[in-house]
Amino acid sequence: MITTTGQDDPSAREVDALVDAVKALRPLPRLSSQEHRAASDQIQALLDSVTHRQVSRLGADGLCETASHLREIGDPSAAETLALRGVDRLLEQGHVTDAVMLLNQAGLACFDQGALADAEHHFTKALSLIPSPDLRLQTPVLLVNQATVLTEMGNYEQALLLYERTLRELEGAATGSYGQRDGLLPQQARGLVTNNIGWVLLRSARAAGNDRDLIARAMMVFDTALALPLNTRTRLIAVGNRAEASLMKGDMAAAESSLENAEQECLNAGYQRLLPEMYRRRAQLCAALGDGEAAIDWARTAMDASIAEANPRQELRIVEVFLDILRGVTAYSTDPVAALESTGLSVVTQILAVLESKDTYTGGSHSRRVADLAHRISTRLVGDGPGQQRWCKRVELGGLFHDVGKLRLPWSLLNRVSALSARDWQLLKAHTSLGETMLRDCGLWSLALVAGGHHERPDGRGYPRGDTRATLESAVVAAADAFDAMTSSSRVHTRPKTPMDAMEVVRAGSGTQFRPDVVVALEAALSQA
Repeated sequence: MITTTGQDDPSAREVDALVDAVKALRPLPRLSSQEHRAASDQIQALLDSVTHRQVSRLGADGLCETASHLREIGDPSAAETLALRGVDRLLEQGHVTDAVMLLNQAGLACFDQGALADAEHHFTKALSLIPSPDLRLQTPVLLVNQATVLTEMGNYEQALLLYERTLRELEGAATGSYGQRDGLLPQQARGLVTNNIGWVLLRSARAAGNDRDLIARAMMVFDTALALPLNTRTRLIAVGNRAEASLMKGDMAAAESSLENAEQECLNAGYQRLLPEMYRRRAQLCAALGDGEAAIDWARTAMDASIAEANPRQELRIVEVFLDILRGVTAYSTDPVAALESTGLSVVTQILAVLESKDTYTGGSHSRRVADLAHRISTRLVGDGPGQQRWCKRVELGGLFHDVGKLRLPWSLLNRVSALSARDWQLLKAHTSLGETMLRDCGLWSLALVAGGHHERPDGRGYPRGDTRATLESAVVAAADAFDAMTSSSRVHTRPKTPMDAMEVVRAGSGTQFRPDVVVALEAALSQA
């Protein structure tokens, strides 16, 4: 461990005060906009103050604790920055084992941001640095975290291999050594890893269309895990996982009974961070029983609880429930968009409400405003006859769903009030491709093209493909989206423009950023507002 020095240095006292202030912060999603901005300023002040000298003074444990807290309150970007700053200094000083601890925190922070490739890179680097013998048993921890990332990436076979290696590493663990680092005895760690193996099988089963053999294997593994010594948290996770396996198998009674007991125990034991997963499974259960309204209510409850707890991994799982419900509306129709218009509007409304609750700084009604403006532009382009009205309504629906891919981005990224890094921008841009994939998987191909193409440009400088020939629907939504973004009072990183100034920007981009005919139609639509 690093020796603590400079206790009486005024700058040291200042950093200590900043650390204490940051550790006292509540989860950022629970703060008002003004409080969030103040909290972000405090966090940035801490990052600015942690120089090489202060890294040495705070020590690896202090940095790990602070980085972990930053992740828990919903600022994984700051957690990664702090951890990596410590890694560089520790490696310079030859404190390799402590650097491994911080690389693990950096990897977890990347995972929370959805930067999976970077997370895997940090875990791989940390594993390569661990000295032999591994007296602090850091290898099992890192292998578990790396396998978790691989599972999220859909690399199930490699994840299973890493878990098998982890079990071998734990076989020789001395009793108590593992507990000193992660609060688990070796035998409890084996139960945790066994449960995780079952989770990989369950995710693999879902990816394979609820493969029954994989579900059966997963249930056997969960039963094995539950027969091992487990701490309360791991046991509750395993019970919830087994309940999900029962759901996928079709055993609703077993799933409902397990979930009721697990929810109550989570409340009694103070494990509120596990509740969103239980609520998510409640939503799945209601959907399987054909109660779509209750399923949506439980999914909304799960998402609200997940955001309040700043738990991005649970957010992703909950989004899957909404997509499953959406598929239920469109799956058996020869015209999925028509089915959505006729019977699925309540689902659309709920999905938009979830998006608005996540992406608060875009503006509570951004998608609705874009949809309305896109419809008005479309009417100016093609008229309002019976046939044209149908096309205009579909453009409007495309406007409603244009940002749906943001559901797969973490709250912390969508609502960042500090400066965005180059990687942050790349992750944000990915909402186009994510939305296209989500809607395509629901059979909504025309809407998928809008979600995937609403940031393309006629000059080929757009994203994600640099496509110069995006659909007219996409071009209409692109102009509506840009105009609303420029004029919205809720934008964080830029000041809102007046409608007149925003229209001037759109005119200046005619032929390069926007289709000229769409620009003319936008101006005509605004003149009649």
